[in-house]
Amino acid sequence: MKFEIIKVYLRLLKYRNGKAYYSETGEDAVIEQIFANEIGKYVDVGASHPIIGNNTYKFYKRGWQGIGIEPIKTYEKL
Repeated sequence: MKFEIIKVYLRLLKYRNGKAYYSETGEDAVIEQIFANEIGKYVDVGASHPIIGNNTYKFYKRGWQGIGIEPIKTYEKL
């Protein structure tokens, strides 16, 4: 039950104030609140698609640098 409430909250954050977020359940919205105006580095393990459902794409667009690790061959070329 608690997990479902958290998922709903994260989904609400995903499109708050007209801002676009890319992660599946709003993880990038939470991280953006914590590191508001900072530029950093990331390691995205299980990166999946480079944009759709991606937890780090928003930060890449903001100038962050990092590496995406993805074992599924379908996403390798993307």
